[in-house]
Amino acid sequence: MSNNIWYARYPGDYTRDTAHLSMIEHGAYTLLLDHYYSTSAPLPSDISALYRICRAFDETERKAVDSILRQFFRLEANSYHNSRADLELVRRAEQHERLSNSGKRGAEKRWADDSQANGPAIAGSQSHPQSQSSVTPIKERKAV
Repeated sequence: MSNNIWYARYPGDYTRDTAHLSMIEHGAYTLLLDHYYSTSAPLPSDISALYRICRAFDETERKAVDSILRQFFRLEANSYHNSRADLELVRRAEQHERLSNSGKRGAEKRWADDSQANGPAIAGSQSHPQSQSSVTPIKERKAV
């Protein structure tokens, strides 16, 4: 599952863990988390790639990225992991699986007995809705 457009963000937890960060560090952390969740994968171990992800162009910005990596990520198997993000990705995958299975069970229950439920509405060809209009046509008047 990739290219997800959202992730759960818990302001109380985030604030508790990051109250000591500078504004630049908050920006770096947010951009790294956004990348982590949108790819559903740990961060690459290539520091220059992480600088690009964070748009860290000057030395101050790069130091902020380095600081965030040290504080909130661990290098493991050639990629940077964040414990909370890993947990949230597992939860999201489990929720997706539950919802998918539930939808499949619902579809099987609805359609398994080959009943005609919704059959006629789907099966036959339908004419244009206005062709069956109950409006009486207006008769043309002859010019006098």
